[in-house]
Amino acid sequence: MSGQLLVFAVLLAAVPALADDTKPLADGVKPLSEEQRKEAVKFLLANAFTTPTRLLNPKVVNQFKYSGVANDVTGQQRQLLTSLLSSGRLNRLFDAEVMGPEKAYTVVELVADVQEGLFTELKESAPRIDPLRRTLQRAYLDIMKREFEDASPSAGGSPFPRGLPLLDDGGGRVSELRAVARVSLGRLTKQIEAAEPKTKDAATAAHLEDMLSQIQATLNEGKKK
Repeated sequence: MSGQLLVFAVLLAAVPALADDTKPLADGVKPLSEEQRKEAVKFLLANAFTTPTRLLNPKVVNQFKYSGVANDVTGQQRQLLTSLLSSGRLNRLFDAEVMGPEKAYTVVELVADVQEGLFTELKESAPRIDPLRRTLQRAYLDIMKREFEDASPSAGGSPFPRGLPLLDDGGGRVSELRAVARVSLGRLTKQIEAAEPKTKDAATAAHLEDMLSQIQATLNEGKKK
């Protein structure tokens, strides 16, 4: 997955392009349009944030006598997701919206697209969420929950180890994301509640109940601030 991680990390750079698409960047490269940025996120959701069943095929894995592949996949997916929703990236999207709102791919749109792509199983007639997707969904919720925590001097900075410069966006907390997170989690609550009666898989049902409990606790706590 290391090679794929590099490719996906490069694609992340396409998301927070400048608002003015008429001005070329270095070496004459033009920023992507709003639609192209949305397509970049769509590609990541379809390729980086889905379970790589071929890679996890026991016949393939056992040829290399490799253990821990599932942890590697979830770890890299979490890195990409955290980078996609990092403060630095969201700050640039806010800047783009201020400078050219009619052309901007907004934070509201980004979070909505990401949430929609990470929880596609909720629309199924009998939702079943595999273990890797459950881990990824919990990672998304963790990112959203942090917006309701009290900021501290040590809260800033990159979540990534040194040696991953393409994923290191830095930047301070984007305060507006709390409002976006509140609306998005409220929408997710309704989707989970609608999916629960249709869920027959025990692990999925337990996961959804836990997610719902965490979301409700987060939103209720957020009302006190």
